[in-house]
Amino acid sequence: MNKNKKILTILITLTVIFTAIGSSLAYLSWVSSEEQKTQITFTATAGFSCSADMGGVIKSGDARIIPTTVSENTRGNYIKRELVVNPTITVDNKTIYMDLWLDVNALGAGLSDSLNFKYALTTSSDSPTTGVVSSGSFNGKVAGDRIYLLDLKEYTKATKETITETYYLWIWLDVEETDVETAGQSFAFSLNGNCYDNLPITVNSLISNANPSTLMYADATDSQKAEMWTFSHDATEQVVATTDYRYIGSSPNNYITFNDEVWRIIGVFDGRIKIIRNESIGHMSWDYKQSGVGSSTSNHGSNDWTDSQLMYMLNPTSYQLKDGYTEDGTYIYDSNGNIIYQLGCKPASIASGATSYSCTSNTWSLNSPALSQIGEAIYYLGGVSSLSGNSAETYYAFERGTSVYSGRPTNWTGLVGLMYSSDYVYTFANGVDDTCYTDINNCSSGTPRNSWLYISNSQWFISTHNSHALVLYGRSAGAVGNDIYSSLQVRPVVYLKSDIKLQGSGTSDDSYEIIG
Repeated sequence: MNKNKKILTILITLTVIFTAIGSSLAYLSWVSSEEQKTQITFTATAGFSCSADMGGVIKSGDARIIPTTVSENTRGNYIKRELVVNPTITVDNKTIYMDLWLDVNALGAGLSDSLNFKYALTTSSDSPTTGVVSSGSFNGKVAGDRIYLLDLKEYTKATKETITETYYLWIWLDVEETDVETAGQSFAFSLNGNCYDNLPITVNSLISNANPSTLMYADATDSQKAEMWTFSHDATEQVVATTDYRYIGSSPNNYITFNDEVWRIIGVFDGRIKIIRNESIGHMSWDYKQSGVGSSTSNHGSNDWTDSQLMYMLNPTSYQLKDGYTEDGTYIYDSNGNIIYQLGCKPASIASGATSYSCTSNTWSLNSPALSQIGEAIYYLGGVSSLSGNSAETYYAFERGTSVYSGRPTNWTGLVGLMYSSDYVYTFANGVDDTCYTDINNCSSGTPRNSWLYISNSQWFISTHNSHALVLYGRSAGAVGNDIYSSLQVRPVVYLKSDIKLQGSGTSDDSYEIIG
């Protein structure tokens, strides 16, 4: 990537910690015994620099409950901070962009559930409702979420060279709050930001470049072939009618650096970018639990993703334990006390009553920055009835349907999954390869290398069979097969958070970089 595309990351500068005590009616008041000024300095680069000065750090104990006799929101009921930003442009005809946001480091469940725990960034020092730049509530937010205060604020030398802007950050629990669950809660926020000299790429800007569904691949220009295509889908038993955007063909510009690795963008789904690791993390079973262990009804493993060994391996920090399942820091056990999986290991055969697990260490994981950039998503687990005659649309409908094998769940919510069979087959759409697109089972007669998702080794999908305890996979010859315990290639899939911003062109030499 062109390293002259400077991305300037603001240092963590503000930590807000609040512990609620006592009353069932909670109002915030801030008291400070000293003003600890914190100078925020953005890393400088040629042509511009950015800095900001936030008021005194709010320390644990600065926020407290005040009596329920308060009848209206007054200045005494707010946590308030003055924020002065000073972007400086030193070359002619230059435009820069600034983001400021709150990282949610911790947020009590009662406050997350409340509609009355609010924030505002204003130009007024007198009121959180005057001169509002951005505002909202913390409802539904959880640790790891981000709340933008300034979103790509633009500055140019044509208007100003040295800019000084003063804002006020307000945080409060509204007087309308009556729920006792907001009491005894705590929160912690950090103020962070970026400054850019190139306009970042957002989910919306990616979508804006997508080709129409009517454009055939053969008629597209090289630049059009590098972009996504638009696909509309009818409603299924699990999802409403929707439109998504996918990269198709053999060589789209969909490379992205993630987890310090090369990944590829599958497309945009429900407003989020879905990505897949470019290379496999190795070959292994999807699941190899013997009959009677967990949900396995045969000695060939279970096609229930929600307790599969591969799911546990890919999601080391977010165990999705079924009711009655437990883990002790070493093993995961089913409701009968059988060992299902040993943490940190690859899938392996294990029988009912086994007291140990044959562990081959898993060396792949997501690092802390990567975990902060993704969020949980719904993975649909509907099964297909046959591998013959299936088009991309057929696979899509089955996956989001409710027909499953032996009472298996129809979906799973988690962090790391695998691609769908439909993800693979849609890459042949719009004339890329009609043989593979209309009936993937005949793809060995087509040209599977026309798909950027194809690899020359068999690779697992998350999609399942509904009449057998089997899982679908992409064959090395291009067609789709079904198996479960064989050792096949694994390419993890995740969904980036919806507010992710990128820079780059998506080529293999200039992959997208996540900058905010």
